[in-house]
Amino acid sequence: MLALLSVAIEDPNDREFMTQFYLQYERLMYATVLKRLPDQEAAKDIVQECVIKLIPRIPFLRRQERCINACYVVSTVRNTTLNYIRKQGRMAAKCSSLEEQDEQDVVMPGPSLDEQILLEEQKDHLMQIWSNLSEEDQLLLEGKYILGYKDAELADMLGCKKNSIRMKLTRARRRAFQLMTEEEGDKV
Repeated sequence: MLALLSVAIEDPNDREFMTQFYLQYERLMYATVLKRLPDQEAAKDIVQECVIKLIPRIPFLRRQERCINACYVVSTVRNTTLNYIRKQGRMAAKCSSLEEQDEQDVVMPGPSLDEQILLEEQKDHLMQIWSNLSEEDQLLLEGKYILGYKDAELADMLGCKKNSIRMKLTRARRRAFQLMTEEEGDKV
């Protein structure tokens, strides 16, 4: 810390004053930090930050009595400690360790290998029966699930009411599923 003071302060009188000031209030600074934060390494960082904050206040500190300087030091250290704790809390809220999470909390990035294989097989079955579906069923299924059209857009394309699209989609899905299960039955 004393090396920091010798580098940070150019004026030898200010450097000597701040060195004595630090030595006089060092224990008070650490005690104030450690009341709220038991981490020794963090306490060192906070005390160093406080000393750096006090350097521009040297003219003010020279004019004050010892009891006022002690209150000023306690106030500076306490506020810096609270800011540090708040900052750590915000960072902890944004980040979490994977080791601390339960397996159920870990979100899987996508489907498992087995699920991917099943999806591919279902997609292959759907491609095989696609030509057997009516043009309207193809339009409905492709528009809704591939192109992402809304019900109103599909209703305009088919010339029907928006409310009837849900039922038409349900029936188209059923027919496609029925054709897929018949296709599988023929293969077995």
